[in-house]
Amino acid sequence: MSLLYPIEASTRSEPVQAQEPAHFRDVLLDRVVGDVTAGRDEYHLQPLFYEPPTSVAATAYRQDVFRDLETPGICDALTHFGEGMRDVRQCGDLSLRLRNPRQQDRWFLEGVARYGQTIERLADQLMAAAPASTGLQATTDYLQDYRASERFRAMTEAATALIGELAAVQHVVHIQGSRVVVRHYQGEADYGARVADTFAKFRQGPVAPYPFREAPSGDLNHIEARIVDRVAQLEPDLFQRLETFHRDYGDYLPETVARLDRESQWYLACHEYVERWRAARLPVCYPTVAAEPGPVVIRGAFHPALMDVMPPGHIVCNDFLLMGPERILVVSGPNQGGKTTYARLFAVVHYLAQLGCPVPAEHASVSRFDQIFTHFEREEESGHPESKLEAELRRVRDILATATEDSLVIINEAFSATTVRDGRELGHRVLERLTVLGARTVYVTFLEELSRLSDATVSVVALMASKASGTRAFRLVRQPGDGQAYAASLAARHGLSYDQIRAQLGGMPS
Repeated sequence: MSLLYPIEASTRSEPVQAQEPAHFRDVLLDRVVGDVTAGRDEYHLQPLFYEPPTSVAATAYRQDVFRDLETPGICDALTHFGEGMRDVRQCGDLSLRLRNPRQQDRWFLEGVARYGQTIERLADQLMAAAPASTGLQATTDYLQDYRASERFRAMTEAATALIGELAAVQHVVHIQGSRVVVRHYQGEADYGARVADTFAKFRQGPVAPYPFREAPSGDLNHIEARIVDRVAQLEPDLFQRLETFHRDYGDYLPETVARLDRESQWYLACHEYVERWRAARLPVCYPTVAAEPGPVVIRGAFHPALMDVMPPGHIVCNDFLLMGPERILVVSGPNQGGKTTYARLFAVVHYLAQLGCPVPAEHASVSRFDQIFTHFEREEESGHPESKLEAELRRVRDILATATEDSLVIINEAFSATTVRDGRELGHRVLERLTVLGARTVYVTFLEELSRLSDATVSVVALMASKASGTRAFRLVRQPGDGQAYAASLAARHGLSYDQIRAQLGGMPS
C-alpha cells in the first residue's frame, strides 16, 4: 500500500532516482522543492520529487489524494499522524541513545504506547472523514485491518498494562548521609499531600489543571541508576516482562506504516505550499494530463519561485498554447522582459502536473512527457568565450540525439555569442531537427524570423509596457515578432539603448 503509487500503475513504491535531475537548476525547480520541503529534513522528501510517475493513472491517483486534503478532517488527521509519529521516533531515538538498559526499556515502551495511540487515532479520523481518493481509502482499509491484527492488539494491550503496572509501583528512598536505602512502600506518610495541605490556605480561587506529559530526558546519573536497579530487584517479575517486551517487539514498526508516514508528509508539504498560493490570491488548478502528445493549453500561469523575490501582487501570469501541428514556441523580445522565466514556467507546469500536484495556473491541459532537456548558459562557459560555442554545440547535439516525441526541450538563448548569420543558421538546423522529432519545445532567441520556419513553430513575444522608456510588461503573447529585439539587444551591448543614452545626457525629458 502506497499513497504515491497505485498498485496497478507500478510495482514499486519508492523512486529509484536519488540525484536531482539535471534540468532542476535551469528551470528553478530546485528552489521550488527547497521551499516545499523546508522544515521537514527528517523525512528526506527531495527524492520523492525527482521521478514523476510515468503513467497517467498514477498522476490521477495523486491528484485525488490532494483533493481529499482540501477536506479539513483529512488534512488534520494526517497532520496529527505526523505529530504522533514524530513523538514515537523521539522516544525510539532516546531509547537507543541512553546507556541504562532499564531506561532504554522504559522509553521503548513509551514509544510503543504512543505509536498505538497514533495508529488508533488516525484509523478513527480517516474512517470518520470518509476519503474519496483510492489512495486514502486503501490507507483507511489497511489501518482497520492492521489495528485489528493479533500482533498489534497484543502489543498495545501489553504496553498499556505494563505502563499501568509501572505507575502503580511505590517505593521509599531513605537517604542518610552517603547511605541510600530503597525498600517497598509500607504506608508511610505522603509528604506531598502534607505539603499541599500546608499551602492550601494560601489558595485564592480555583486552579486550572495543567496536564503534564513526561518529556524525554537524559541519562540517569549513577545514584539514580542504582535506585532504579534496586527498584528492579524489588519488582523482578515486572522488570523482566519490561525487558521481554522490548525484545519481542523491537521491530514493531511495519514498513507500510513507515512509508505512510513519509509519503503523507510529502502530500502535506505540497499542500501547505499550494495554500500559500491561494492565500496570496494566485491561481491554482488541477491539470489534465493526457497519455499521448497533444495540445498544450495553459492559462494564467506563474512561476512559484517568483514568490521569493517579489510581492504576489506584482507577479504577472502568462499563457501557453500549442494546437494542431504546433510543437515549438519561439520566444523573442527585449532583454529582462520575462523570456527566460516564461521558458522555465513551461517546464515547471508540466513537471508539477505529471508529479500529480496542483499547478500554479488558472487552467492547464498538457501531455505526459518522458524527459525534460534544458540548454541554459553554464557559468563555466561564460568565462571562456573561445570554447563557449563548442560546448553549446555539444550539449545541443546530445539533446537532439536523446529527445523523443514525448520529450520537453527548453533552449534558452543558444548561440547568442555568434554572429547573426551563424546564430540564424544554427538555430534553423536545431529547430528543423526538433520539428522532425515532434518534441514540445520552448526556444528563446533574439532572431524572430526563426518562428516562421514551419507550421510547427509559433511566435511568442515579450511585450513592453512603454517602448519609449523600455519598461517591461513581463507579459508574453502569441504574435509575430516586430524585428526589433535583436536591434535593441545590439544597441544595449554598445551602450546605445534609450535608457543608456538618456543617462549619458543627464536624464532628458521623457
